[in-house]
Amino acid sequence: IYLKCFKMKIEYIPHPNLIIQKKYLKNFDIKDSRNNNLKLLYFGPVLKYKGIEILIEVMNELIDMPIELLVAGVCDEKLRINLIKKNKNKNVSFVFKYFNVEEIEPLFKKNDLCIYPFDKRSVLNSSSVILAFSNERTVLCPFISTLNDYNTNIYFIQESPC
Repeated sequence: IYLKCFKMKIEYIPHPNLIIQKKYLKNFDIKDSRNNNLKLLYFGPVLKYKGIEILIEVMNELIDMPIELLVAGVCDEKLRINLIKKNKNKNVSFVFKYFNVEEIEPLFKKNDLCIYPFDKRSVLNSSSVILAFSNERTVLCPFISTLNDYNTNIYFIQESPC
């Protein structure tokens, strides 16, 4: 009975959609190479538990592939130095800064796919994933709780072979 009463008092409120209003946008100068490379974007706070180091290691293995990665977001000095040292791929670039609202949409539009290599043990939700969806970008990330807010016809789940 107690659980039933408790459930009646809980309300589900999904994450807000963060679509940017076009009239506030202006051009933002991010390197926009006009080649046929697949352009990946990690956008959001660059924190150790977000898996960026693993992403850099993978990009180092793909050094001869036509794939570019832009890591964009605020980052502390220690992690910034570590990521730059780990990177051996000329197709990986970093913009460590806070992005204003008018800078966000052009950043997303210049990239093909957003990638978030989250560790599911430490990341439950991500506003960066919501922002990517809001900017009409395909997202590659593990199945985290944020995806429960969306209809299942906009994503697919690849089962782990392990």
